[in-house]
Amino acid sequence: MRSFRGHPRVPAVTAAAACALLRACLLRALLSPHLSPLLLAAATPWAPTQLSTLLECQVVWKQRFRGWSAGADCRDAVYLTCDDNGMVTTMNIQGGVDLHGGPLPASIGKLARINELSLITANLTGTIPTTVGLLARLTTLQLNGNEFTGPIPPTITRLNGLIYLDLSRNNLTGGVPPLIGRLARLISLKLQANNLTGSIPPSTVSIASLQELDLGANHLRGAIPQTIGNLNALSLLSLGRNNLTGGIPWSISSLINLEILSLQSNQLSGPIPNSIGRLTNLKRLNMSVNGLTGMLPPSLGLLASLQELYLFSNRIGGGLPPALGQLYSLTALDAHSNDLTGPLPASLGDLVGLVTLDLHGNNLTEGIPPSITSNSYLQSLDLSFNKLSGPLPSNLSNLISLTSL
Repeated sequence: MRSFRGHPRVPAVTAAAACALLRACLLRALLSPHLSPLLLAAATPWAPTQLSTLLECQVVWKQRFRGWSAGADCRDAVYLTCDDNGMVTTMNIQGGVDLHGGPLPASIGKLARINELSLITANLTGTIPTTVGLLARLTTLQLNGNEFTGPIPPTITRLNGLIYLDLSRNNLTGGVPPLIGRLARLISLKLQANNLTGSIPPSTVSIASLQELDLGANHLRGAIPQTIGNLNALSLLSLGRNNLTGGIPWSISSLINLEILSLQSNQLSGPIPNSIGRLTNLKRLNMSVNGLTGMLPPSLGLLASLQELYLFSNRIGGGLPPALGQLYSLTALDAHSNDLTGPLPASLGDLVGLVTLDLHGNNLTEGIPPSITSNSYLQSLDLSFNKLSGPLPSNLSNLISLTSL
């Protein structure tokens, strides 16, 4: 059909079709690298701050937020969640996703409503930007397992709502921020496996809510603060593989909720406090590779939940307390390379769940109690380089699981 002017009639365009066409054009424009900030601001109610940040992240990380496009909210996006207003509340990238050595852009501080920023084992590099201190609603910050360098930005201590902070397994340098104690709501603080130096800040032990404190595998020096006992909510305390000196604070026995205590590979000296027996919830105790002296306290026998006990490579003397035979949950006892003397307690045979018993390199005397060789779960037994005497027990054949003798 032709119009009265002789031209083909143009079909009427419905309002719905026009809107769809306009939206398609707008989205194509928004994805253009030449997009102006003015157009960004007009395109979406939360632009340009949030939108420009997400676009920058996609560029420097060479990784798209699948299910999200510029001009749309993030309700269907992978790695992102948002609130009812389309504002990003969570960015969670982990599970081996490769962000190609990109940095964490300074513009991340513009995500004003984000409460979780988790970029875990994602091959990020560069420094952690100071602008993370602008994320006032953040409760979870996990940047562990990357290649970040430089210091921990002191602005992190402004995040007074933070509950979980994990910057472990990077290449961070400098010290633990002195004002870390401002993070009064922290439950978990993990900074292990970096190159941090200096001492443990006194403010650290003022965070009464802490349940996990891991500063291991750094280059920290100085003494363990005597006030460590103030952290009585701790279930994990790991300070191993540093250069800490001095004694084990007696106040550590106040940490009655402790399940894991790792102090290995430092330069700690002096005796193990007899009050250690108060830690009745302890499952793993590692004080190996230090310069500890004195005798093993009999109170170790009160640690009824203990499963692993590592005391090797110290200078601990005296005899093995018979009370160790009360540790019925114990699967590993390793006290090799010490100065232990006297006989092997027959009560060690009561440790029916023991898998590993290593006491080599001591000055133990007399014979091997037959009770020790009645354990059908024992897989590794090393009593070499002692001063044991007498015949081997006749019931060695009962050690049906033994793979190493």
